[in-house]
Amino acid sequence: MLDFWELLGRIAAEDTFRRDLINFKNSLPSAPTASLGSCDGCVTVFAPTDYDNLRGLVQREHPEIPISMAALGEWMLINMLHPLTDVLGNIAAHVAQVIGSSPSTDRQFYQALGLSIIDPIFALTFDGNQNKLGFSLNPSDLNAILKLNADISGFRGASQVFHVLYWDIDCKAWMFAQPSSALNHVHFLDPDEKTALSAQLEAAAVAAAHAG
Repeated sequence: MLDFWELLGRIAAEDTFRRDLINFKNSLPSAPTASLGSCDGCVTVFAPTDYDNLRGLVQREHPEIPISMAALGEWMLINMLHPLTDVLGNIAAHVAQVIGSSPSTDRQFYQALGLSIIDPIFALTFDGNQNKLGFSLNPSDLNAILKLNADISGFRGASQVFHVLYWDIDCKAWMFAQPSSALNHVHFLDPDEKTALSAQLEAAAVAAAHAG
């Protein structure tokens, strides 16, 4: 999961990398169908060459990132199901306003950025206490993450659309397809936080889904 956080963080922060990964096409002729509450079509088999080609693309631009088949498959799946350009472009615009023309060189920054996009509870509760999660961001990077996560109507709102469409709805439909509330498949870092924040996040998820 950590490598996917970093992959997504770099996609949000780097225009060329984002365009290249969005334009990557797997060898399946079309996206199989799957609906909430059903596991029909839950298993998608990408060809070994798909993994090889996508890994080659990632490592040509970022040879420092060790990337797992799980992370590659996650990207191919979400990239196949919905148009990503506008959703990620909206997130990227907010990221660019914060990091400007001097992006971080620390891999942990992109991991924290990707996690902020995926997990609304992390974005809502992370207060800079890095010891809790094992991050060791420098002050500049930490300030950027905190600033982004405090931007409720901008970065957080754009990230919530991504979360609802790709991480909640699609992950549910394609993997386990349990018909339940929008929060039951959030990748929580701290289970205790779910109870305290579920009502607030459920309202945000519904609002974001309607807005998208």
